[in-house]
Amino acid sequence: MFNQTVGGQPLQVSQLSRLLETGEYKRCLEAAASLLAEGGHDKEGQARIYAAITRSCLALTDYPAAVEAGRTAVLLAEASGSADVLGSALVDLATALGNTRRFEAALATFARYLQMLPLFTAARCLEGRALQRQADTCRRAGRPEEAVRAYRRAMRWFQRYGDDAGAIGCAQALVRLHIDQGQLRSAARLLAVLDGHARAHPGDHEFLGTQLVDRALFHLRSGRSVESAREAMAALELSPSLAVACRAQMMLAHAALEQNKPADALNFLFAARVGAIDARLYDLEFEASRLLLSVLNGPDGQALLLEVDDAYCQAGVDISHYLAADVAAGLPPRDE
Repeated sequence: MFNQTVGGQPLQVSQLSRLLETGEYKRCLEAAASLLAEGGHDKEGQARIYAAITRSCLALTDYPAAVEAGRTAVLLAEASGSADVLGSALVDLATALGNTRRFEAALATFARYLQMLPLFTAARCLEGRALQRQADTCRRAGRPEEAVRAYRRAMRWFQRYGDDAGAIGCAQALVRLHIDQGQLRSAARLLAVLDGHARAHPGDHEFLGTQLVDRALFHLRSGRSVESAREAMAALELSPSLAVACRAQMMLAHAALEQNKPADALNFLFAARVGAIDARLYDLEFEASRLLLSVLNGPDGQALLLEVDDAYCQAGVDISHYLAADVAAGLPPRDE
């Protein structure tokens, strides 16, 4: 049971922010539940509690719970007249709605936050984040032109206020969006800008890994699978990020298929799928599973599966745990 103290002091609503800042999301949820059970809070206090629940659920990828808590936080913030609590709650609710594929509701909620900007004080600092997440939602909703506009607005906001990480994140998202839309010249220009950032920050291995994977994607879509594989392998060797590793493995799988090396592709797809599950990158896990099934359903699928199974068994890994039961049934039994 959560001890209702923080730093030895009785727990207060304001101290939920401290738990959020230190990434103690499960403790924050327990603390919020204790505060709600305790009762006696005015509407603004209740709104802050539900806003903390929303933020924690987002961080823990429990998006349906984040939507439920976010809606309550918005209603309570409106009733209390607390504009800044409302602004923060709107951004988090919109994010949660987008992550549950309620795109229209998410975009309407982001729009409401942006329309209310003149009423906010502290919540105005969320504008860049709101624009970036609005762009993410437009991209996932299949609205690339709107996504480009929102990413550019967000990038300008981050640049204006000296948030280099935010601006770089938007630039990277734009690169991928341009590549997906076949706008390779636009992607190349942005990649060149980001290469300059990479040269200026040689110690930022996570950024460098992401840049290498984006370059691998650019080369792949440009018909240069050898260069794509080289960049992806460099990213895999350099970056400590599991997310970067999963994307690099997907690039290596695609490049292997382009070079007619399906067994190599299967190896990379298994690694990407397992890593994506561990990292909760469900979109990437779905993409890896879909491509993996496509390869296995090909004319040489069973022979390839047996070849890959042998290689993994020698490494002490049983790939049957990562396959559907009917597919795994085709694998030979292993002696003890």
